[in-house]
Amino acid sequence: MDSNTAVQELTLSIKTTEKLSCKLATGAFDNCYNGTILRLSRYCSCSAMMCRGGIVHEDDEASLFAQEVAGIQQLQTQEVYLGKKGPQVDFDARKQAASIAQEADRNHLSQDYVEKVEPNDVLEFKRSGMQDGVFKRLRQGKYGIEARLDLHRHTVAQAREQVYQFAEDCVRHDIRVAIIVHGKGDRTPDPNDQAMIKSYINKWLRDLDSVMAFHSAQRHHGGLGAGYVLFKKSDKARLENWEKQQKR
Repeated sequence: MDSNTAVQELTLSIKTTEKLSCKLATGAFDNCYNGTILRLSRYCSCSAMMCRGGIVHEDDEASLFAQEVAGIQQLQTQEVYLGKKGPQVDFDARKQAASIAQEADRNHLSQDYVEKVEPNDVLEFKRSGMQDGVFKRLRQGKYGIEARLDLHRHTVAQAREQVYQFAEDCVRHDIRVAIIVHGKGDRTPDPNDQAMIKSYINKWLRDLDSVMAFHSAQRHHGGLGAGYVLFKKSDKARLENWEKQQKR
C-alpha cells in the first residue's frame, strides 16, 4: 500500500508560538507502510511520541528515549519512604486502645440523673422470679465472695467504667457472687454530694441485665458502705448445669 493513499490530507503549520496544528482527514495512525507505524512530530498536541523534524519511524524511538533520559542516575537504595521516619508504631497498644474504646461504646450505664439515697440507707434489689431463699442467703452474706471491687476515691465517671467492666468480667469468668465497696459517702462536706457513688451503684446495678440481685453487706464485709451482688449464670455455666442434671 502506498503511503500517499494512507494519509489523504496532512497539513502541518508552525506558528510563531511554535504550536503545530494537525489535520487528519482519515486515520493515518490506523494505517501502516511496510509494517512501520507513522507518528507525528513532538510539537503536535495530538501526538504521544515526540520527534524534532516531523514524521519518524518506530525504529528511532529507542534513540529518542535514550536522549531524554541521558544523565539520570539509578537510585542506590531499595527502600522508599513516603514520609519522615519516626518511632516504631506500637500496634498492640493501638489494638488495646481500640478495644477499650469499643467497650466504652457498649457501656450503657448513665451518669446523668440519679435518684439520691442517704449514706445510711440499705440498698436491696432482686429480679422477679428469684427465689426468696436465695435472696435471703445473699442478704445474710452466706455465699462465698468470689470477686471484689473497691470504688473508694473514684469519680462518678471512673466508677461507671469500673462497674461495667467488673460485671462483664464476672459473667465471663462464671463468678456468681461478688462485693462492691462503694463507701457511705457521709464525709463529703456538701450534703448534696453525699452518697453520690452509692446512689449511682443503686441505679447502675438495676440497669445491668447480668445482675440478678444485690443487697447491702453485713458489718464485717463493709456494712452500708458495701453491697453483695449476685450475677446470673453464664451460658456456659447453664449448659454445664443442664448436663449434670441429665446425668442424674
